[in-house]
Amino acid sequence: MIINPSSWLEISASAFNHNLSQFKKAIGTGRLLAPVIKGNAYGHGMIEIATLCEANDNVDWLCVVKLSEALALRHNGITKPILILGFIDEDPAKAVGKNIEYPCSDYESACELNTIGQRTNSRINIHLKVDTGLARFGVQPDFVLTLMQKIRNLPFININGIWSHCAESHNQDQSFTHEQINTFKTCITNMAANNIAIPLKHMGNSAATTSHDLSFCNLFRVGLGVYGYWSSESMQKITQHAFPDFTLQPVARWKTRIMCIKKISAGKSIGYDRTAYAQQNTTVALLPIGYDDGYNPFLSNKALVGIDNCYAPIIGRVAMNVTTIDITHIKNAQVGSIVTLIGSDQNYNALTLAQSVQINNPRYITTNIKASIPRIVIE
Repeated sequence: MIINPSSWLEISASAFNHNLSQFKKAIGTGRLLAPVIKGNAYGHGMIEIATLCEANDNVDWLCVVKLSEALALRHNGITKPILILGFIDEDPAKAVGKNIEYPCSDYESACELNTIGQRTNSRINIHLKVDTGLARFGVQPDFVLTLMQKIRNLPFININGIWSHCAESHNQDQSFTHEQINTFKTCITNMAANNIAIPLKHMGNSAATTSHDLSFCNLFRVGLGVYGYWSSESMQKITQHAFPDFTLQPVARWKTRIMCIKKISAGKSIGYDRTAYAQQNTTVALLPIGYDDGYNPFLSNKALVGIDNCYAPIIGRVAMNVTTIDITHIKNAQVGSIVTLIGSDQNYNALTLAQSVQINNPRYITTNIKASIPRIVIE
């Protein structure tokens, strides 16, 4: 059978818009919502998700990790403000006049951007990052005020924001997150005491946005939550205690079709390394996907897929381009039948699959889905 495409992602516009509305309601009137669409929108398709954001009035900003992503969004007609969270991998001059803002952690980087601004006769907006405990990018809290005052003297740089990022806001123990928030809040208080006004202040990710008092912030960067997944069970409990009507809906469904069905006699081994044996006469179906497509090989002999309102287990090793499922009990399965690899069903959503391979992080499942697989937005 001709299988084209071999698999595809259905992106639910209604689920995505629902999740956006939940976070917008939680942060309150007058505060800005900025979905994070780095990592190909956590595997959901950066352009497809950005297009949904462009049409949604609840979205105020978009966040990407690098300049090339921001430029790709502009090339595809996205007009909302974009904040780069990570690094600059293209000539910043390409972004002049395109409403793209940069992270900054040191004076040298600010000077480089100032040179670009001088050369193009334009003011460049930056967001100064404070390292409150993640120990990656960011200036140490004790040096924020000094750095801020130096950068303010650069004629082509405008400090439009100050921000930080939580290290473990999804954990049940929130003591370190409280410490980070207090450190960031102190930085902002010190700036105010020195008559330094910064328009945008942001620290909230999906977990912190709904579980902590971030009323001193006015922009919220939300990643995993807008795609329909809780960062942890404890965060779900905390959030729904504060906002009883708060719900999330998984946005993506990864689907394929059966390309071949065959009978396996009892006792025969199945797949590479013979990790599975037919316990009885077994009917198996071959799916045209594998770890080359981003389907995690550690799901071998563990995961379930959905077919014809039933569950079918993976049997044998997930190979590079083929995965085998046991359909003995599914009488209506046939070549061409649609199979759901990842969906909203509790038995095969991205979190369940992640937990089955002991990583407990749905991002590891969705971001690995190959970018070349079609993403189809459905209403």
